[in-house]
Amino acid sequence: MSYVSSFHCIQTSPIKMIEQILIKIKDIILAPITHPEMIWISLPLLISLVLIELYFGKYSKEELGWNSALSNSMLLSFVGLDLFRKLFTISGNKLVFCSKILVALGVTTVGFAFLYMNFYHKLPKKLAFTLNSVIPTNLTAYFAQVLVYTEQELTLAALISFITIYLGTWLFFSIVHIFETKGYDS
Repeated sequence: MSYVSSFHCIQTSPIKMIEQILIKIKDIILAPITHPEMIWISLPLLISLVLIELYFGKYSKEELGWNSALSNSMLLSFVGLDLFRKLFTISGNKLVFCSKILVALGVTTVGFAFLYMNFYHKLPKKLAFTLNSVIPTNLTAYFAQVLVYTEQELTLAALISFITIYLGTWLFFSIVHIFETKGYDS
């Protein structure tokens, strides 16, 4: 018996894949508009991301501290708990297994793991501060929120779209930091 015949390969042209990625990027960015219940979490995530990035661009000699890393991991944990709240609400207070539960469980677990590691300084400082900085924390929380609150599925196109948005956000703020006026201690 050949196992090869039981596998189905999905083939798509590079142009078609790029089109899918661009549509996913648009859907991810506009998710709070098409799903207004997301605004209550996504707006604070966006505002804090912009303000903190502008702050660290202005005061470039400052670095994230353990307290900020701890706060960011708490934010990720709380967003994960909200994802469970959303899943309970849409399922009539019954936890029905679906891929969205894995997203909520993953975000909550990572958030609480980072919370523990940051509280006890278990990771090397540079690694902890990088992993718990505002861009990875807030975008991870936002992407998880998009996956749970919308009909989006975690496909290859969605994953590439998330990575593209992450890199685009990092590149955007890197450019903004170049032109940003520096603060008194920079």
